[in-house]
Amino acid sequence: MWKTCVLVLSAVLVVVMALGCAQPAPLADTQENRIVQARALTALEVESGALDDMLDEGAALAREATTDMLMIELEREPSQEDLAQLEAVMRAGLEEYLTAELWQETVAKVYAESFTAAELQATREFYQSPAGRKILSIQRSLDAEVGDAVEAALEVHSDEFAARVDAALAERFPELNEDGS
Repeated sequence: MWKTCVLVLSAVLVVVMALGCAQPAPLADTQENRIVQARALTALEVESGALDDMLDEGAALAREATTDMLMIELEREPSQEDLAQLEAVMRAGLEEYLTAELWQETVAKVYAESFTAAELQATREFYQSPAGRKILSIQRSLDAEVGDAVEAALEVHSDEFAARVDAALAERFPELNEDGS
């Protein structure tokens, strides 16, 4: 009897340990699972400021694109204050129509088209880790640092780059050379 109890307990212990160490079943790659995982990922991105960054960048681009028109309409060079107000107006307009919900749903659909449910789950889990949270929290400054570093690295070749672009544009658009520029 004693041996039987030990054998049964040993068998139960082995099963419990095996179940405890077993990996969870992979997430089924269904469209529903993709969207669920993508929405969870975009929620982390919004929480980290990705939407705010996009709104800021969109407002800055809109300001740059409309500065010339503003100068024509004002019949003068816009001041820094004018440009700051223009950018604020653009940001407010973008923020009104590009809500967090709309951004998340739009981005989630793109992610769901590009990644499997398991890939999205792994990405979400990574971004919930300390290293992932750090990346999300400093992404904007990382992007700026990388941009500055690449710009500095390419600065060495700026003259050659400009000459190559000028030659290619002159070949593609011969009318650019007609006025001697």
